[in-house]
Amino acid sequence: KARLAHLQEVYLHQKDNPEVEEAYHITRLDRLILDHFLREGYFESASLLTKELELDPFSDTDIFTENKAIIESLLAKKSDLAVKWCVTHKTKLSNLKSDMEMQLRIQEFIELLKTGKYKEGVEYSKLHLKKYMEEHNSTIQRVMALLAVIPAFNETLKGSYKDLLSDERWPFLVAMFMQESYRLHSLTNDSVLSLTLQAGLSSLKTSFCDDLASKKDKCPTCSNLLGQLAKTLPYSYHLHTSVVCKITGEVMNENNPPMVLPNGYVYSEKGLQVRLDKVKNTVVCPITNTSFPMSSIQKIFFC
Repeated sequence: KARLAHLQEVYLHQKDNPEVEEAYHITRLDRLILDHFLREGYFESASLLTKELELDPFSDTDIFTENKAIIESLLAKKSDLAVKWCVTHKTKLSNLKSDMEMQLRIQEFIELLKTGKYKEGVEYSKLHLKKYMEEHNSTIQRVMALLAVIPAFNETLKGSYKDLLSDERWPFLVAMFMQESYRLHSLTNDSVLSLTLQAGLSSLKTSFCDDLASKKDKCPTCSNLLGQLAKTLPYSYHLHTSVVCKITGEVMNENNPPMVLPNGYVYSEKGLQVRLDKVKNTVVCPITNTSFPMSSIQKIFFC
C-alpha cells in the first residue's frame, strides 16, 4: 500500500510540482541500492540504509533474510527449511508450475538411500514421490532405480546415475530455489540496479571503448569500475554520429565547433580554449605534445 501511495503521489503531482518528481527519482535510486545490498547479502549495510533513509515501506528485507537462511541450510545439505517454504507457498508454486518441492523430495529420498535406510526410503517414496508419477514418470522411475543401484555397489551402474548421486545437486537446488523465490515474489533474477547500469552503459559503449588510446576520463564505459560491467555488453547503435572532444569530453556541434590542428588531430573550440597559452597564443596538442599557434588552427564542418 505504501508503495502504491508513493507512485500515486508522483502521478498526481509531478506536472505541477517538479520537486515531487525529483524526490521520487532520489527515493527510487535509494531503493535500487537497497535491493542490490540485499541480493548481495550485505544485510547490515541494508539495515543501516533502511533506517537512515526511512525505506521500511519499500524494503524486501524479510524475503531476502528468509532466502539467506534457506540457502545456508541447503549448502549445509539440509532440506527441511526449503521443504517448509515449499509447503507454505504450495498454491502459488503450483500455479507457477514449479518443480522445486519435487526436486527437494527426490534429494531427501536419495539421502536416505545413501545412509543405507532403504526401507525408510521406500516408505518415503510412497508418501512423497508417488504423486509425481503422472506428470514426471520417467524422472521418478530413474530415481526409484537407485534402490537397486546403490546397494549393488556397482560402479558402472552408479556412473549412469552420477548426476543424482553427486553432491553438486545441492548447489543446483540453491540455484533453483533462488529462481523460484524470485518468480514467486515477482522479482527479477538480477539486481535492478545492475540492469539499469547495463542499460545505460550499453547506450554509451562504442568500438572505441576497446582502444586504450581512445579512453576518456569522463566516459563511464572507460572507467575502471563501470568498464568491467560494460565489457560483455554489446556496442550501441547510433543512427547519427556524435563526435566528442578528447579534452573536455563534450560533444562537438555548432555551439562547440570542431577545430583541426596542423597535425590532423581534432578538438573542440572549448577544449582548445582550456589549453590555450594566452601569452604565446599557442595550443599544445595533448596527444603529440606539439605546440601550434592559434592562427594555424582551422574550423572544420561535418557533412
